[in-house]
Amino acid sequence: MLPILDVISFIAGTGVVIALRRSQRRVLVLSAAGAILGIVLLVVLGIDGWSILRHRTGYRSMPTVRYLALSAVHFWLGHFTMPPIAFFTPLMLAAAVTRASALWRRIVHVILAATFSAGFLLMSFSGYLLPRNIPNPVTEQAAPLVLRFVFIHATVTPCLLLLIGLLIAWRNLAKGRASAV
Repeated sequence: MLPILDVISFIAGTGVVIALRRSQRRVLVLSAAGAILGIVLLVVLGIDGWSILRHRTGYRSMPTVRYLALSAVHFWLGHFTMPPIAFFTPLMLAAAVTRASALWRRIVHVILAATFSAGFLLMSFSGYLLPRNIPNPVTEQAAPLVLRFVFIHATVTPCLLLLIGLLIAWRNLAKGRASAV
């Protein structure tokens, strides 16, 4: 069901790009809005994700009802993060390609936009690296799996996506503001 939503969202985003092909400023502002939405989703997922991880590894206990509620929010929000990102991907790519700047800057912006979208996909897949049953305390056999999950899913990828999202939002808002004057 969800891949269909991703494809529909991507097609809808492409339709918006085609409809706004004469208004570069609107594409820039919508692209920045997509980056800001991605940043907000990352922050929300990070806040509840760390609480869940600390509970599952035995560092901080929480009531079962709260754990189950946070897990459900994290699961569904993580799954429904991809359709908005798929919608804003064509807008980010169009904003990167139509910039009135040097070719190397356009290429860098295209790479950033593609990396932003691919990074969210990587985060979705890496969420399944954590084993279901983690012993408490974490054993030597489970430690590499937990560390790989924490390294990929909980630290490096979110930090890179936050940095890229901030860069995309800043550059597109600055360029959109400059083109409005």
